[in-house]
Amino acid sequence: MNPTSPVPSADILVPLDGSALAEEALPIAATLARRRHARLHLVSVQIPFFPLGSGLEVADLTEKAEQAIHEGIRQHLCTVAQRIAASYGVTVTSAVLDGAPAPRLAEYARSNGISLIVMTTHGRSGFSRFWLGSVADQLLRRATVPVLLLRGDERRGLGTFQSVLVALDGAPDTEAVLEPAAAVATPMEGAEWTLLRVVEPPAPIVTPAGVYPAYVAPELLEQQQRDATAYLETVAGRLRARGLRVTTRVLLGGAVAEQIVEFAREQRSDLIAVGTRGAHGMERLLVGSVADKVIRGAGQPVLVVPVRSVRDSSGAPFTGAHAEAVATGARA
Repeated sequence: MNPTSPVPSADILVPLDGSALAEEALPIAATLARRRHARLHLVSVQIPFFPLGSGLEVADLTEKAEQAIHEGIRQHLCTVAQRIAASYGVTVTSAVLDGAPAPRLAEYARSNGISLIVMTTHGRSGFSRFWLGSVADQLLRRATVPVLLLRGDERRGLGTFQSVLVALDGAPDTEAVLEPAAAVATPMEGAEWTLLRVVEPPAPIVTPAGVYPAYVAPELLEQQQRDATAYLETVAGRLRARGLRVTTRVLLGGAVAEQIVEFAREQRSDLIAVGTRGAHGMERLLVGSVADKVIRGAGQPVLVVPVRSVRDSSGAPFTGAHAEAVATGARA
């Protein structure tokens, strides 16, 4: 890429590690790239060797081995890129980076106008670990753009997400998940959307004598449900005005993530979209959060959106290279 040329605003990154599992993300990523007239970036990260010895001879052998592996990875990525470009009619670039995978991938995304990361993870028991055990987790917590996580054991067609479940918590900032979801979902004439809100009961009362459930008058619960329904209908109205087919649902009770996952299973949703907040991308607040539990428990693809990084001051969705600057400005 010419360093003086403008950075595309809708590019898609697919991290690859040489496995067939990781490459299962390519059909959906390529389909999304074609639909959005975006460039597809295929990126691998080579972890440096730690030689078991010292001396010039060991260092020389280590360097030669790293160069050989680097060249092998580069050639493989070029082959894959040519195949995807020919099959899907999209522009594909490839790169081999050196260092720790998650930080290097996050840095690459920020520096190259990436607006969406698409990656595959094991799917036999919720979302298991991918790559070197924690790369996906670390990348999720560092990303400042939406991340689409695909199950490795599914055989989904060409990016067809027709039944989209969007989990909202009532805070205006989480509505930022809507635009990324719209960009990933099947075009409006074929998609069915459900906006879901889980209303949690008040936290238990903790005293020296024990823990007691908080009493909530039935009329207050009914009012909370009415308020949540009215909020979702307001959001749904804006989506319906764009031609989308939208229904709303309010659930009462705790275990928010579990209810989202179970509802998605019952509705046979193709995609779950959730927002998450964090001081630096998702880094600080993802683990243990509702989004984290949904990711690990869901039986379908999950779109995870860092809600403070998705829009710039003009309201434009899918910022990439300038997302961190926007997020930093919001924290100032």
